[in-house]
Amino acid sequence: MNFCDINPFIRFAEKIHYESSGVLTYVLDCRIFYILSGFADICIDNQLYTLKPHSIFYCCGGNQYSISSSGVDLISLNFDLSQENNTEDAPYSPVVVSNDTVLPSCNYTVIDEYEYLNSHLILSDGMVFNDQLNSILDEFSTQRILYKEHCSGLLKTVLTQLYRHSIESTAQSTRSVYQVIAYINTNYEQELNNKLFSEMTGYHEYHLNRLFTTHTGITLHQYILNVRINHAKKLLLNTDLPLATIAEEVGFNSNTHFSSYFKKITKISPLEFRNKYRNSI
Repeated sequence: MNFCDINPFIRFAEKIHYESSGVLTYVLDCRIFYILSGFADICIDNQLYTLKPHSIFYCCGGNQYSISSSGVDLISLNFDLSQENNTEDAPYSPVVVSNDTVLPSCNYTVIDEYEYLNSHLILSDGMVFNDQLNSILDEFSTQRILYKEHCSGLLKTVLTQLYRHSIESTAQSTRSVYQVIAYINTNYEQELNNKLFSEMTGYHEYHLNRLFTTHTGITLHQYILNVRINHAKKLLLNTDLPLATIAEEVGFNSNTHFSSYFKKITKISPLEFRNKYRNSI
């Protein structure tokens, strides 16, 4: 499904007081938590985040997370991204996960364009969403005519602005991504890995790769390979170096790996590329 086709269906929208000792739960629908007061630690994808007043947390169905808090007041939304199951008004109960838990299937809607809608997102300052979320609560509780449709439109606006805000408010993450890009472009022939970039930027490896993919549309690994292939093309066209030497000079561990990825990208082998384009200008 594309983002333009999203038509959210809200099952639950309330202000609640929540206490938890960190039980791991598996959710079958999408969730938004907006913290009104108090603090909570949430662990998702092996990452620990602190939720404070005005923090906002989104995750899609199929996620597992645990929340630890002695008491937090929050706005909670449970919803689907489509109207496929809009006859089921009751919210889906999360499944408590233990070693022998068999997790039920979760047929959540996959959004092709924006990764965060298929995963999770946390903003430390989501105050701009306070009025919109309260409008959803008002509509959902009073149930005026067409309230479901109005709630759906309001929530789609929240999801749109949530993504925009996550990009526009992460100046530090943007600088970190550009820092990594600059390093790759000047050190592509060296051994490069996520651990190196994690130490360089201060971000966890997994989170950094998510930031990089959000900003560039491809993973760190793909970007490194593409830079190396572009430099290999220059050497193929402007030198007589053997393929094995070119592979080594642009940072590939083996000629086989180099040739395989080169063909995957260009649809022809390095030698065919050299023969076809070297004297074509």
